[in-house]
Amino acid sequence: MPEQINGNDQNNFSNTEMSWKIGPREFIFKYLKFIPWVIICSIIALVLGWLKIRYTTNIYPVQASMIIQDDNKTPVGAERVDEMFLNQKGSNLNNEIQILKSRPILQRVARDLGVQVRYYNKGKVRASLTYPDVPIRMEMPKLADPSQGFSIAVTLLGNDHFLLGKSTVKIPFGQPFSVGANTCVLFRDLRYDAKYLANSEFIITYSPLTELVGWFLGDLGVAQVDNQATILTLSYKTENVDLGKDLLNTLMAVYDSINIEDKNRIADNSLRFIDDRLDTLRNELNNTEGGVKSFTVQNDAYNIGEQSKMYMDDIQKKPRENCRI
Repeated sequence: MPEQINGNDQNNFSNTEMSWKIGPREFIFKYLKFIPWVIICSIIALVLGWLKIRYTTNIYPVQASMIIQDDNKTPVGAERVDEMFLNQKGSNLNNEIQILKSRPILQRVARDLGVQVRYYNKGKVRASLTYPDVPIRMEMPKLADPSQGFSIAVTLLGNDHFLLGKSTVKIPFGQPFSVGANTCVLFRDLRYDAKYLANSEFIITYSPLTELVGWFLGDLGVAQVDNQATILTLSYKTENVDLGKDLLNTLMAVYDSINIEDKNRIADNSLRFIDDRLDTLRNELNNTEGGVKSFTVQNDAYNIGEQSKMYMDDIQKKPRENCRI
């Protein structure tokens, strides 16, 4: 017997059939009220993206690799035991990683790079770090407190004068000026003509070594490439690629120099110990020789071989004399 479709089921079927028959025109009219919101959200997203690109400083990763020389090579056959039980190679590399990221090492890197004084060229949107080619150079004949940093704004007026901050007084290059309790001198590098600079305004920043070390540690990475290899990967994130390259190269150079200094110190201590022992043995031999001389003088034993021969001759003569009648 065929099934009968009631009125409600027939209406639902008709609505479903009509929904499947909605065309582009019906779709546009149905969602037309949401189009302004879509346009507004798209414009806001584009503006936020443009502002982020415009005002955010570009950060570039710089990487380098270095081989850690193993002076104490493990004998053949013992490497498996070290890997299974002791894992000495891994622990040694962890020690080297901590040495590379230690504050004394990074302080020497900062001093060698000469980045305690940094120069930022002001642009229309943001200030960018100028390194290594800097048209000006600041020296500090008098630094009241090396642990306190400071910043100054400088506007170049050609190749002979500059303005300090918002002051309108022209200061010639090479003339000392005061920044708080500090005395500074600004010099002009004539290899860079002021008229070719994009902007004549600079911000000069002095930072103490402790602050620079924290700055380096925040963006410095040292990791082991492979558990079976003695290669470390050094990475640094910076806005200036040249600074990142010089920092990693200087870090590796300082690490090598410290290793050489340690080896030289060990060699000097060993030589000093050997010299002290030789001096002690020399003194003991001199004392022994002096004792032998004293014994010789006291017993008239200047020529022991000759005296022995004379003594034997006397012994041989005495029996003959006793046998005479």
